[in-house]
Amino acid sequence: MNSMQRAGRGVIYALLALSASGPAAAASPQGRCRQDALDNWFCAADPKGVAVLDNLGVVVCAPGRCVEVEDEWQCSTVSGGGAELTSDGPICEGGCRAPRAVDCDRGMGSR
Repeated sequence: MNSMQRAGRGVIYALLALSASGPAAAASPQGRCRQDALDNWFCAADPKGVAVLDNLGVVVCAPGRCVEVEDEWQCSTVSGGGAELTSDGPICEGGCRAPRAVDCDRGMGSR
């Protein structure tokens, strides 16, 4: 396989990975750690969890992915679980719940 074929294959794999992440992930990037309005870092206590900012700039965390519905977050209750916003509302693996500050640990920086 030549370098052009390898590069093309890499682009295809990258596009497949992006499409598998779903529209919620593309609309709102989520990671395990976030910086709050006061520049403090917090990370999801669950290693597969996510941290998001609430409407007051406070970092709140959940064990799974989150979707934003009318300025409120709804998140999967499953570690690393998915969440998707549909025309009927949010659908979360294991059920949906709001993220909580108690599910966050104080972080040391972006992870």
